[in-house]
Amino acid sequence: MNEYENCSDGSNDSEGYGHKCKGDNFKCKDFRYKKGTSDGCIKTNPANECSVEGGSGTIASGFASHAEGHDTEAVGSATHTKGGQTHADGLYSHAEGELTTTRGRASHSEGNQTQANYKASHAEGYQSIAEGFASHAEGGKTQTKGLYSHEKESP
Repeated sequence: MNEYENCSDGSNDSEGYGHKCKGDNFKCKDFRYKKGTSDGCIKTNPANECSVEGGSGTIASGFASHAEGHDTEAVGSATHTKGGQTHADGLYSHAEGELTTTRGRASHSEGNQTQANYKASHAEGYQSIAEGFASHAEGGKTQTKGLYSHEKESP
């Protein structure tokens, strides 16, 4: 099959391959992927057709989840991890950086060794922990525990 044929609508071809398309004319890129298989460093999870794993040692087991980088895990539905040794299991959560974790629904952690453990919480920086509802911990070794709380490291 010519890689530039039948890909403008993003559908699968007769062999079950999908196509990555881009450009003004929606022409396919140089690779095809097949559900449940690997093409270089990108693969989809056969048990969960909507999740994508990219990099090495990544696990995307949540529905519509995406894990990229090295040893990252996107476990919750619609979660996203990137970087190194990151983990997201809260529904709609996102962990990025190194050794970051999100456990709360719609939570976000970024940086190094940060944790967002409660619903709508956000931790960023170094060893910051957000544990209160809609709380925000930023900087170095900061922690929030109360409802809507915010903690910022003093210079």
